[in-house]
Amino acid sequence: MRIVILLSFIAAFLTGCESAANTALTGTTAPRVTYTGGGLKQVQGFAGKRVREIELWDAPDMKERFEKMLGDGFPAFTEEWLVEGPITVDGDVLMAAGCEQNNCEKNQWVLIADVANDNMNLYNIKNGDTKIYKEKKDEIKLPQAFSDELDKLKAVQGVK
Repeated sequence: MRIVILLSFIAAFLTGCESAANTALTGTTAPRVTYTGGGLKQVQGFAGKRVREIELWDAPDMKERFEKMLGDGFPAFTEEWLVEGPITVDGDVLMAAGCEQNNCEKNQWVLIADVANDNMNLYNIKNGDTKIYKEKKDEIKLPQAFSDELDKLKAVQGVK
């Protein structure tokens, strides 16, 4: 066990040295990709990235939209969205999911965004129940693959 830990530290150290060496040689580091306020169209371009990675709800425009949609539930949402999958895109509809660390089977969040209609829905599948937060009055029509994925997440908690 000590050998594994030691090897992990050595690997981390060497990786850090390699990055520092590359920065010193080229004067640059790998570009950090974050959301800069371009609305859902920009988010669509982040397919494969993670919501926290692009700092989506740190940007004032998106933070305002999420706060309006969730009300007093916004802080809990951002605290519970810790383990996440990548943003996926099907046409003009985006899907991303996040959950509470060590509690994914009981507290799952799913973000659905309709780029064409500039609309978001947020599902919270928690303790066997599903609550839908809608930015606008309309519930976004899901592509079949997203509908199937949402059904799978609900089934984990016995939700139909």
